Amino acid sequence: MLIHFEDHGQDFLTWHLNNDGIVVNSLPFQSFVWCKIQVIAHRDLMPGDLVRYRRSIGEKSRQIRYPVIRIERDLRAAEFSARHPIGTPCRYYPYIGNDDFIRTRIVTDAWEQRHDGVVVYVEGRSSAVDVHHLVMEG
Repeated sequence: MLIHFEDHGQDFLTWHLNNDGIVVNSLPFQSFVWCKIQVIAHRDLMPGDLVRYRRSIGEKSRQIRYPVIRIERDLRAAEFSARHPIGTPCRYYPYIGNDDFIRTRIVTDAWEQRHDGVVVYVEGRSSAVDVHHLVMEG
């Protein structure tokens, strides 16, 4: 799941959450700050909502002051390929929690792998990459 926040000049605009609501990547920056926090009631979020989170079990929840502008539920391979065809320029973030990226482009249609979710090949990489490691450009 991807949560996109309204831009108020903050260093993060998008969070990628796993199925448990844990932030596994923050884009374009601040993964080191936000990774591993738990978003409360993540499945119920809608555009306009303010995100509540906690850093650890038992900790009092806190709230992000930037409204959600868009939620992307998990994409299937065909839907991803329709939105982002071969040749689409993107940034590939090899390491979750690190702000370093590689500019590249998509070179195959997406497909679903049993344990890895939806993956594609990108230019310059020898193995398929999870689409949640990609941010489209342009």
